[in-house]
Amino acid sequence: MSQEPMVRFSLCPDCGHCPEVRVYPDRVEIGEEPRIAVLSREQWGVLVEAVRQGNLEGPSAQKGTCPCGCGCPCCG
Repeated sequence: MSQEPMVRFSLCPDCGHCPEVRVYPDRVEIGEEPRIAVLSREQWGVLVEAVRQGNLEGPSAQKGTCPCGCGCPCCG
């Protein structure tokens, strides 16, 4: 049974190279084939709360670097 995500978010919506977040009623998928992390909605909530509280650090933003780390031409 194929199910369409309720929400889709890409770090770089202008290309197909960057990771994507897909929110479904029962799970959240992060990444692209073949590397996809699947989180339960509860796990997703924990991750979101950690980000909101500033408990996670992302890659440092440097001019000319891809924000998601994929190195695609539209980000770099």
